[in-house]
Amino acid sequence: MAGIPPRFRALSALIAGALTPLAFAPFDLWPLIFITPAILYSLIRHTGVKQSLWYGWVFGVGFYGVGVSWVFRSIHDFGGTPLPLAVLMTALFALGLALFFMLQTYLYARWFSRKGFSVAGFVGTWMFAEWLRSWFLTGFPWLYSGYALIDTPFNALAPMGGVWLVSFVCVTISACLVNLFTARTLPQRALCAATITVLCALPLLDREWTQPKGEPFDVDIVQANIPQDLKWNPNYLPDFLMRYVNITQEQTRAPVVVWPETAVSAIYS
Repeated sequence: MAGIPPRFRALSALIAGALTPLAFAPFDLWPLIFITPAILYSLIRHTGVKQSLWYGWVFGVGFYGVGVSWVFRSIHDFGGTPLPLAVLMTALFALGLALFFMLQTYLYARWFSRKGFSVAGFVGTWMFAEWLRSWFLTGFPWLYSGYALIDTPFNALAPMGGVWLVSFVCVTISACLVNLFTARTLPQRALCAATITVLCALPLLDREWTQPKGEPFDVDIVQANIPQDLKWNPNYLPDFLMRYVNITQEQTRAPVVVWPETAVSAIYS
């Protein structure tokens, strides 16, 4: 990214962050998940701590500004929050989540960007930030990079290490692609090419990780199509419960019946 004027680098980070959620469903433009982290890596690997902080936060603003836009719909359409307040709440939520990327890029620029360890530092801080998001303040496990590859051959890695392994492989390939085209020596390029080749070959190890046990049985799923704007209204709770009970009794025959999450819209006591 050395050819980009400094005044446009923050804009590049913002655009890269905003494009990243398009790698996930329902857009499924999954190749982007290898490109956009590479853009962020290119922006911060030869910059100072302050600039890295800024690029990381701006990337996060674009990332979450697009990626959690559904929060606005939940707050405004189904929660009944006035439009200006819903916009403000969603914006503050995205701006706050962007601090994870700021922390990530700060750690990288401050301690882990040393020559020879740049790729490992970027991948390590990226994975640390994803792990931190999984539990900090009860966690927000949303838009982990590995999820974008769930419908690709890389999903063969998930049984071995879950989304963390898929994310690790994804970000490592992304960073190595940058070094592959920018490294000054042949051994460095060869190492990056070898790493990418090995990681791309890992899905070839796909195998059956489970074996059937016992006789198969049927499972029925009940969906009562409850309006979301009425779901948590206590006045409708008896009617909604009876709707689920009636559907279950009259239309299911399987030994196992699954109701949706929060089908019983009441607090357990």
